[in-house]
Amino acid sequence: MHHTIPGGDRLDRRVFFPSLAVITAVVAPLLLFPEAGPAAVNAAFAFATGKFGWLYLAAGIAAVVFLIGLAVSRFGNVRLGGPDDALEFSYFGWVAMILCAGIGIAIVNWAWVEPI
Repeated sequence: MHHTIPGGDRLDRRVFFPSLAVITAVVAPLLLFPEAGPAAVNAAFAFATGKFGWLYLAAGIAAVVFLIGLAVSRFGNVRLGGPDDALEFSYFGWVAMILCAGIGIAIVNWAWVEPI
């Protein structure tokens, strides 16, 4: 079932090949018909946002409310790891990593938006 990839992890065929098939089924028509590609993508986007935009917003709001609820409940004080494990990163380190991740995603996002 599993095959070893040199220098890498094991390949799970049940995950890899269906994923490859879906990606190929989406990308191949876009490459073969470049004129019709933008219209098809725009139609799919309009359908998804028109029919399911509310679900996307509701799921995001529900996730934020759920996580805030976890943080302020008794589960917010649960320590991950053993009772004697030391913290891997300080509070300052966590804040710095979150700040850098936010700046990094902003750079990645705006790098392709800005020239447009």
